[in-house]
Amino acid sequence: MNDILLAEGDNELNVPMPPIALPEFVVSNVSISPSSGLLGEEATLSFKITNTGGVRGDWSVTLRFSVVGGETEWRPWTVNGTLDPGQSEIRDVPLVFHLEAGTWTIRVNEHIVTYEAIFDPWSYDFNGNGLIDTQELLAATDDYNTRIITKEQLDQVTALWEG
Repeated sequence: MNDILLAEGDNELNVPMPPIALPEFVVSNVSISPSSGLLGEEATLSFKITNTGGVRGDWSVTLRFSVVGGETEWRPWTVNGTLDPGQSEIRDVPLVFHLEAGTWTIRVNEHIVTYEAIFDPWSYDFNGNGLIDTQELLAATDDYNTRIITKEQLDQVTALWEG
């Protein structure tokens, strides 16, 4: 415990100061379900956060996304909340992996989980007729030109084209 010395003229007063209580947060039980799926399907990232400190406080957890073999790490995403001392909360975060197929790594503070995003060329069969029509191929070509799908994935769609 630290003391504060108050002085005025010849008078001194030693005032004991209690320790300052701070919130402290622990993240645990990080998981993703399902652990794989087609591009564009929803998955849920879950984690538990607990305030092990002595006072109410605001917490912030940063989710960082990257894909194995990908060129870039995607922009972090922050999840926030407020917890009283001793309180825990399970947070479910819906995610949709639609940018790139492959094994995604999601970092939640020091915890890491992975998600396998699978590309299905039939996802471009928008009208469900069992064929890749010219308009559907053009949609895939637009996605390739805007770097949503790779050349290999465009080739898979092209191979199914009715043309």
